[in-house]
Amino acid sequence: MAQEGEGREKELAGFALAALPLDELTEEEIALIRLPAQTLARSTNPLCQFAGLWALFRLQPQAWENFWVDGLDINALGAVLKARYAKPTECACPSPLCLHYHPDVLRHRPPTQVVEAVIESLARYADRIAHEAGQGVRWRGWWMARALGLYLQFSPDELLHLLPAKGRIMAMMATVAFAHFDVQRGLEQALEWLPKAPTVRERLLRALKSPEPIERSSALYAARALPAEDGLSLALLGLSDPSVLVRFAARRLLEEGKAWEPLYRELMHPHEHKRLLHRAILNILARLDLERTLKVASEIYRGRGKEAWREDLWLRHDAGYILLAGIQQLGRSDLLEVFRTVLEREPHPSPLVLLPAVQAFLSG
Repeated sequence: MAQEGEGREKELAGFALAALPLDELTEEEIALIRLPAQTLARSTNPLCQFAGLWALFRLQPQAWENFWVDGLDINALGAVLKARYAKPTECACPSPLCLHYHPDVLRHRPPTQVVEAVIESLARYADRIAHEAGQGVRWRGWWMARALGLYLQFSPDELLHLLPAKGRIMAMMATVAFAHFDVQRGLEQALEWLPKAPTVRERLLRALKSPEPIERSSALYAARALPAEDGLSLALLGLSDPSVLVRFAARRLLEEGKAWEPLYRELMHPHEHKRLLHRAILNILARLDLERTLKVASEIYRGRGKEAWREDLWLRHDAGYILLAGIQQLGRSDLLEVFRTVLEREPHPSPLVLLPAVQAFLSG
């Protein structure tokens, strides 16, 4: 069914495959899992991709396929590049691809094959960004830069000399990478390409007026080295940027400045819904103030408030784990009623929505 099923059948089969107790299976049975897992990971259905990758990483935690860089859904790509190396032990989600609470702290060293693939892809996407206008190209290149910045934490001197030095776009991407492991070094490197002006802050402001979203977002990463007040003022400018990529870059400065309210307003914007950005913001809100975030997490998990929330299974998945954290960390057993309401109203929910509910009842 995981290989030949359709729609929800295939999704459910994929998640069942990912949940199999491997320690109870024979080598022959485990070998039978590998092919359907690989088939699911190549699916155009993001949920099937997620389930297939989950099953693959249980079989082979360091698995890597070069086609993932260009072929995976953007949510899954970010998880493959970062989450499986940065997931904290306290996260309740059983998936190795969890994107909920992980900060940019490396916990497991990626294999050389993955590092080399990311560096090669970063150079390739930097060249494409310089010649193409597509947002998909920018997002994938930016993920490469962020992932490399995470990997630099284990051995910057070993990797820095491998960074391509050609082109202004590549220099901007390098700033994003550098700022992930040393904000001061990120700012110093940005001085090579930032527009000229009397002060660093003015140079960053000029970059924020650039027509190129990569330049504006890279400037916000460089701004992380500024004094808190200056960085926060630039981040608030970035949060009003028309480009989602730039607003995504602003979120980290806003988290560092503990700016809960502006992030909440962005999440609640009545006229748009940006999936990856709003997932990140919801999790930041929970990191800053879990108690305060439980109300909006309840609304999102129920699919209330915005029609887009009901359709965004990834966001509801994250909201469910925030509610689970409220139960486990704050003793809010009343939140079990939220899970019960959703299961009664949705007798056949998506596996992404079902996972936190099952864990909540098992732990409650």
